[in-house]
Amino acid sequence: MMNPIKKLTLTAMITALTTLTSSFIFIPAGFAKIFPIQHLANVLTAVLLGPAYAVTQAFLVSIIRNMSGTGSIFAFPGSMIGALLAAILYRKTQSLKFACLGK
Repeated sequence: MMNPIKKLTLTAMITALTTLTSSFIFIPAGFAKIFPIQHLANVLTAVLLGPAYAVTQAFLVSIIRNMSGTGSIFAFPGSMIGALLAAILYRKTQSLKFACLGK
């Protein structure tokens, strides 16, 4: 089991990498922007660290992206609900396939 300091550090690193890549890897879709790296980060955090860390990471990236002007308001519900669903499905099934489906 990973200690809380390592979990926080890993969450911060994933948040930083996701935020950095969001400025140049995205798919415009009307008012929203699709960030494939955010989806990957949500599943990765959900599987490795659990639901609380996954939702926190998704929330932090959404705030940073919106503050820097690279995100949209749709970042909050999409990423946070997706991270939570991925974590719950992984916890229930222990299957990476279901975690990806949740996202």
